[in-house]
Amino acid sequence: LTSDTECLSCFQAELAADRLCRVMNYQYANGYAPRTFLDGSIQDKNFSDNMVWMVFAAHAITKELGDTGYLLRETAFNDHSSASVYEHAKRAVDFMWEFTGHHGLVRIWGGDWNDCMNYAGLKGKGVSVWLSIAFVRAAKMLSEMASWLGKNDDAAKYKEYAAAMQGRVNEFGWKDDRFIYAISDDYNLIGAKECKEGSIFALPQLWSVFADFEKQRQAEAMDTLEKELNTDLGLLVSKPPYTEQLPYIGSMTRKYPGLHENGGVYLHAAVWKLAVDSLLGRADKVEEGLRKILPTDNTYFEKCGEPYVMFNSYLGTETGYRAGTPGQSWRTASGQWLLYSIVRFIYGLTPEFDGLKIKPCLPPSWENCSITKEFRGCTYSINFRGAGEVKSITVNGVPHEIENPIVPIAGEKLDIEVVLG
Repeated sequence: LTSDTECLSCFQAELAADRLCRVMNYQYANGYAPRTFLDGSIQDKNFSDNMVWMVFAAHAITKELGDTGYLLRETAFNDHSSASVYEHAKRAVDFMWEFTGHHGLVRIWGGDWNDCMNYAGLKGKGVSVWLSIAFVRAAKMLSEMASWLGKNDDAAKYKEYAAAMQGRVNEFGWKDDRFIYAISDDYNLIGAKECKEGSIFALPQLWSVFADFEKQRQAEAMDTLEKELNTDLGLLVSKPPYTEQLPYIGSMTRKYPGLHENGGVYLHAAVWKLAVDSLLGRADKVEEGLRKILPTDNTYFEKCGEPYVMFNSYLGTETGYRAGTPGQSWRTASGQWLLYSIVRFIYGLTPEFDGLKIKPCLPPSWENCSITKEFRGCTYSINFRGAGEVKSITVNGVPHEIENPIVPIAGEKLDIEVVLG
């Protein structure tokens, strides 16, 4: 729900702001955030990733609103005590900083984003390399939010947390040519090249870019991802799929090979790749990724599913005649992140405090395309012409500096022409 809220911020920032505060009402005062609540009651399932999504959402919402006052909004914890949105985010990061296992990496506990890796950390020692990478991103964002509020000691502290965790990941989470995924309680490596099955996972490679790791390390991780996981059907979430149950991993090894988390084309990871390829300026990969994701496009592989809905996955080739059919539709976060990846990263509509910056990475075939965005009471009607890098921008016919944000004018419509070449 918090990850969805980050996505919501790009087109309904005020609604996203209210929604995040509602979600924070279920956070414990010690900073831990449970994933599931139903009818007002917490249904905790020991997932360890919920805290990072809160920080990402708070950061995104604040930049969309252009108002650091949001970070000072009081909102309750689940014990009815209250604190600012910033304090909620701070306690989330502080909790994770202490919630560590092997090598000081963040515990996986009963599962992270991959909630079917639910046996790897129940003894409290197993760790998630992916979540430790996500923590780096969260700590960097919290440091930035602290700077916005003039909390310089906090800014320095969380910058140090990010650097320390990044160092641990590089030392203990990188092996051969990839980031491993996790280390179980009993120190079984998961996602290492030496593993017979499940020797690579997509998420830690992708998130090394989101978390802004060293450029050379990002490049190595993404090269391995392209070589090992990018198929005609789409981006595999892991490879090779498990063919036997492994008690130190969890229920993903009980799924049929190629099904969902067990080596399927999991579209939540695939839409993250769209964002990552955009950040890396790989327009050809953006186009390829979109074609593989959309159920109506059979350029690379003949898929079969409702043409009007996003799926959580496509079943892998190991499933035989079901390959390319949806693993599940409607109930998925893939749709929200597809929207966010397109608006925020592919079209490159980047909120800054003084306006909206345009930094696109458009598919080469999108030589004439447009998007309209409501931003702080102003309507941005944006037309793109050509392909490649931005060569010029005009606003209501007046030339605009490419690197400068376009300042919103409340109640007005801005006609923006972006020429690429």
